[in-house]
Order: sequence, then structure tokens, then C-alpha cells
Amino acid sequence: MSSPLYNPVMSILLFSGKLNGQDIHIRATIDGSTGDLVIAGHDIGPLCVEFVGKDEYEYWLRIKSEYKERVIEHLEQDLEENCQMSEADAREENARDRYLLALIFITHAHDPHCFESFRDWGKGKEIPTHFANY
Repeated sequence: MSSPLYNPVMSILLFSGKLNGQDIHIRATIDGSTGDLVIAGHDIGPLCVEFVGKDEYEYWLRIKSEYKERVIEHLEQDLEENCQMSEADAREENARDRYLLALIFITHAHDPHCFESFRDWGKGKEIPTHFANY
């Protein structure tokens, strides 16, 4: 697989903007071939040259599908307001995956550090992840 978003079934944009002269784009995606949750980022700019020796940097965090329910459970616990899914929504195909992405969006979007904060949050909740970059 050449890209962490090779076969996305659904995806949300968590952040797209500039920070310290860097263009930063971060998405949460459900991989259509595995059902895994993938948080992927793409940074472009001069800080990348200092960090990795080229002007762009791609990175992703993969959470196996078997841990998605744990992620949902912990995200729900972290929310101040109750965001339970209705019974009608729960019957729809891919409802839990859409709900998972919505929870991630509610709790982590619009923050240029959302990749790191989600990674640290998952580690603190003992949710296994796999980090990769190129």
C-alpha cells in the first residue's frame, strides 16, 4: 500500500491551515480495505526541510479496526456533553464508523497539533497504534 488513504471509505478533515509558515493538513479516515482508523497528516514548508530534509512530510497513525469501539468509548467519556447516536442512526450501514469520525472531529478538529494530541490521547488510554512516515 503506497498511501495510508489508499482505499478510504469515509474521511473527515481535522485541520487545514498554516502554522509557523507551514501548510498543515490532517484527516481522519476509515480505511475501506481494513476498516482501520487512520489519522494522516501532510505538512509542507521550510520547517520540514529542517526536520526531514525535504519541503514536505507525510505521517499517519493507524488504529486497527478491533480497537475502534474502545476509541469511541473513550472519546464519549471525554466529551462534556452527551453525544449519543440515535437508534435510527445506529441501524445505518457504517454508522459506527461515521460516529467514530464525528467524535474525533468534535474532540480534536481545528487544532494544528491534533495529530500529536490524538496520538498522546490514545497512548494515555492504552489504545495500540502504529506510527509511520516517509
